[in-house]
Amino acid sequence: MRGSRLGVLAAAVFSCVAAHAAEMELGGALPDFHFAALRPLAVRPPDAAFTTPSGSLDAPTAVAPLPSLLDNLQRTRAAFHAGATVVHVFGEKSRNKGDWFIGFAPEGGSAQFQPGRKMIHWMMLKRTVHVWLAGESFSAYIQGDVSNRMQSRLVVAPDDRSGPASSWSIQELTDDGFEAGWPVALGGRDYRVFYTRDFNQNDAGDFSGWTGGRSITLVARDGARYSAFHWEESDIPTDAVLSVSARPAFTDRADEPPLALGLRRRADGALEIYDRSAFAARR
Repeated sequence: MRGSRLGVLAAAVFSCVAAHAAEMELGGALPDFHFAALRPLAVRPPDAAFTTPSGSLDAPTAVAPLPSLLDNLQRTRAAFHAGATVVHVFGEKSRNKGDWFIGFAPEGGSAQFQPGRKMIHWMMLKRTVHVWLAGESFSAYIQGDVSNRMQSRLVVAPDDRSGPASSWSIQELTDDGFEAGWPVALGGRDYRVFYTRDFNQNDAGDFSGWTGGRSITLVARDGARYSAFHWEESDIPTDAVLSVSARPAFTDRADEPPLALGLRRRADGALEIYDRSAFAARR
């Protein structure tokens, strides 16, 4: 409820409804943050999938060096300083419940994850988290913009006011997240490869640790629109090529076509990517 409908409520009820509305409006917006679309809530199986002996195919279109790409989403250009330490900012989604988290990754240290729903500022709702990074305490929150959700802003400021606040729109974080990916061209289109560890959240909505699983995601950008294709690393064979015609796990485009490609993990951990778009077009 918003506007005049809220105005007729008593103050106590107003606070509760405003908080609920904020979660519905901005909490609902959090799953639409494209940088976090790298962790889809549910991955639909590909339209078609079969394996082909790798020796029967031509050379792969590209070989992604997965070991060196691990958690490359955490190496965005969106960053601030905690003393002399650079801290990168990114977004990811939990595997078990699909809620969005803002991540803070200090160079040389472990990333911290804060639930997006616990960081929303909008109307009477003022939720702020505090993170300890490189020996300093910072406040972080998302200043909501319901009229244009992608212009909502993440604000991070040192608690001791020793320096200025840093701020990015969600659109800026989205674009920065995309640029952190490993580039590959498939079917005449540019994609980014992301290799990430899966994590879960607990019943309180907080980060509860890594699952041990890893995900591979291909993301394409068309202007401000994004499409993401996702696979569990464990589903990609090492002794054959998995040929797929995959539908996007997330897309801004109603006309997003299936992605036809082949995938195989090599013994050294690298990912072979085969562009099958020409083959699919002939079928």
